[in-house]
Amino acid sequence: MPPLLRAASWHWLRSPYITTANVARDMDGMRRALGERTVSYYGISWGTRLGSIYRALFPQTIDRMVIDSSVDPDKQGYDDFRSFSFAMEDRWPDLAKFGVGNAGTVHLGTTARQVRKNYLALADKLDRHPVRLAETKAPINGNFLRLFTWQLSYNDAALLPTAGAPVPPMAQLWQSAGDAAAGRATSADRAFLAGMANDLVAHGSLANVPQDNLFSIGWAFSCGDQAWPRDVTTYARNVAADRVAYPLTAGAPANFAPCSAWAVQPVERAPEVKPIGKRNVLILQNDRDPSTPLRGAQGMRRAMGSDAVLVTVDAGGHGVLIHPKPNACAIGALDAYFSAGKLPAADVACS
Repeated sequence: MPPLLRAASWHWLRSPYITTANVARDMDGMRRALGERTVSYYGISWGTRLGSIYRALFPQTIDRMVIDSSVDPDKQGYDDFRSFSFAMEDRWPDLAKFGVGNAGTVHLGTTARQVRKNYLALADKLDRHPVRLAETKAPINGNFLRLFTWQLSYNDAALLPTAGAPVPPMAQLWQSAGDAAAGRATSADRAFLAGMANDLVAHGSLANVPQDNLFSIGWAFSCGDQAWPRDVTTYARNVAADRVAYPLTAGAPANFAPCSAWAVQPVERAPEVKPIGKRNVLILQNDRDPSTPLRGAQGMRRAMGSDAVLVTVDAGGHGVLIHPKPNACAIGALDAYFSAGKLPAADVACS
């Protein structure tokens, strides 16, 4: 890459113009370049925000839209990140049930109440007495356990054994963390914990792309879309409150982050997500999503009003379509809409 281009690219990344609205404008530029009058759209997670903003900016160009695992249009930036705490609480009943079903491996108890109590006690013990391993620079502490429990909870695949891994990844995490805290970590425990820490970023990166892009670009969009609080006492107060209200995440999602001290302020207000008089949006949502919680999809549904239909699924994990066993009821609604343009007459709760 020529030095001039490298410098220009770095300047652009520092600018305030990395916003969801600008990506939506780029998308419409591609539509025009292709000579298409309208587009249909599927988006998941942050893609639901992108789709809703695109629809707000270019209401006449959307034919059919499906958004899966929605962010709440009224909770952007810092408020969006804080929602991870209650999202994890929504997800926990599935994990407690998993802990009971794998009691002989994870050793956290034989009832849901015991699993929660002992899991929190394990995280607290690791906070007070972190474990250091030669295989990784990351301390095995309470936040390590909380972070990777949350990440693995994104998909039920982490709760299932496979031919190559008869112990599900979540069970291995809890067992290995417990062994490390008790001072009896085996070579298998050490290898698993180090692999989790050392591969967190690498697994999400493409070849020849700087690994920090995985997180830095996400922060850039959050900082560019809405300003975060600048007062450190705001974070201290909210962390303290959320540690009590949502002990599974110990207040971490409410803490100080890159956007708290971002060098530039947003250049524009994001377009308002609201009804446009076209009934053409299908919202899919798992009931127990640890990242974009059910109340986020309900917020998207309220914002779009009668333009949208909400289909919820009695399941956990992030993404209805990427569940290891996708729900037939939800997939049926998706197929009927994308293939034939038929939306359910009213909101649907899939069992």
